[in-house]
Amino acid sequence: MQELSIQAGMEASRGTGMVTDLLGQAGAFTTLTNTLLFVVGALSVLMIILGGMRYVLSGGNATSVTAAKNTILYAVVGLVVCIFAYSIIAFVIDSFTGSSLNL
Repeated sequence: MQELSIQAGMEASRGTGMVTDLLGQAGAFTTLTNTLLFVVGALSVLMIILGGMRYVLSGGNATSVTAAKNTILYAVVGLVVCIFAYSIIAFVIDSFTGSSLNL
């Protein structure tokens, strides 16, 4: 009897010349997820710095202060959403395959 699992289905559907390891420490999904997490983290830090600079240079103008605070707020919210998305992806992959994503 054949093994019925997500991993077996992925292995059966892989064509010639395709990536052989989709999951695991050096897998394509893990590499892609970690790269996107790094990019979003770096952009969030840059946006927080930009918002801080806008806040300092606002000169007390209420409109500029509000825009700077919104920039910082949206950068932090984006980072939190990214972390939750990574957690959900890691949970789903762990639930279906038994192998977890590692940073």
